[in-house]
Amino acid sequence: MKKNKTMIVVFLAPAVIMFCIIFLYPIVRTIAMSFFKIEGVTDSMSRWQFSGLANYIKLFNTELFRISMWNIFRIWLFGGILVMGLALLFAAILTSGIRFKNAFRAIIYMPNVVSAVALATMWLQYVFSPKFGLFKAAGELLHWEWLAKFQWLDPSHLFVALLIAYCFGMVGYHMLIFASGIERIGMDYYEAATLDGASRVQQFRYITLPLLKGVTKTNITMWSISSAGFFLWSQLFSMVVSNTQTITPVVYMYQNIFGAGNSMTERNAGIGAAVGVLPVSNTKLFVYKRQVYQNGQFFQLADVFGVDKELGFTLSTDKYFTETLERHYLTEDRTEAFDFGESMKNIYALGADTEIVEYSNHEIHLAAHCYGKGRSVYIAGLPYSCANTRLLLRSLYYAAGEEEKLYRWYADNPNCEVHAYPEAGICAVLNNSKTGQNTMVYDGNGKTKKVILEAGAIRWETIW
Repeated sequence: MKKNKTMIVVFLAPAVIMFCIIFLYPIVRTIAMSFFKIEGVTDSMSRWQFSGLANYIKLFNTELFRISMWNIFRIWLFGGILVMGLALLFAAILTSGIRFKNAFRAIIYMPNVVSAVALATMWLQYVFSPKFGLFKAAGELLHWEWLAKFQWLDPSHLFVALLIAYCFGMVGYHMLIFASGIERIGMDYYEAATLDGASRVQQFRYITLPLLKGVTKTNITMWSISSAGFFLWSQLFSMVVSNTQTITPVVYMYQNIFGAGNSMTERNAGIGAAVGVLPVSNTKLFVYKRQVYQNGQFFQLADVFGVDKELGFTLSTDKYFTETLERHYLTEDRTEAFDFGESMKNIYALGADTEIVEYSNHEIHLAAHCYGKGRSVYIAGLPYSCANTRLLLRSLYYAAGEEEKLYRWYADNPNCEVHAYPEAGICAVLNNSKTGQNTMVYDGNGKTKKVILEAGAIRWETIW
């Protein structure tokens, strides 16, 4: 199928133009602004005063900015440990087969649906309140005097209160990501581990955690992005302007651009732009590092197999390669329809060099591919049958590049097999089916012999 370049341009142009206007232009403009002194964010470029690296130098020499960076680091690190730990725990419990799973999942996720303003108000007025807060009531009920008298909204404890409230609202989101990853792990692993005597804890440690590596990286990436833009919760918990317990880089950027009472003596959008460049660039580096490890592929050996699984992330990728080969070594002696059982779904070829042997229902079930100096064979599923054992045998010889060796003491009927004893000068031909079979037996030296077998029979022959 030929690609129509004009149509490609027509369909891509709107998306590319919108991307440049909405994303690329603001990023380039922000980076440029960080090297200028700008009083108003909407000032024309003629009023910009070039300052070089002065904005960055001033930032690192300003104690309030350093405090904001330290705060955001603490939110990312300690909050991340708390959120990821609770999210993974809840995900493991909800996917363990407990009753009312959907109800519990909805309850845990509910804080993500509620407005952040309403959620912060709940924590400030009904949980942390020193007069009638939930923690105060719980402390009095349990006779924990330290909890009842603890001043959560005191300036020295405000950061802890902010962190607890924010993490409470984020656990449900990351729990769903972990739960989706756990549900994708095949039950075969756990069944095999149970038969081997592994406990639930051992299964979680040696099966669940390793197979959640990619999902964990995704969760950490999402957490890093949300932490870098931490703003609303800081403003809601700030009792005064530029509170050192709650200020973050984005809040500091906002104050530099728009002013904040007596805390900023001058407005400088250039410093605000510099603040925006620093945390975002660090986050982008982290995300890029993750992408290098993931490669965006379902099969980690996709390049070797020449096929991959469509998960919805590559719907825009051209999938023109669907033509099957008329003949292939893998199926030379196949006489019946393929049976791939409950095979893998939505498999597509990555390139024209993938040799598609069987393609149906818009997906590949059997394919071969050359990679470097080696070969690979992809089989979507392989329930036991005589025909499938022959397919597996041929696949092994093909992948090893030893196709001709298959025909040494070989029966061309998949329902039959040959056992040769050259030193004794005899061989046994077996019929593994419940019906009579005819087969041509190869001795590997160019000689053949036709053998007729009854159902389940074993026939001894003198080597010819």
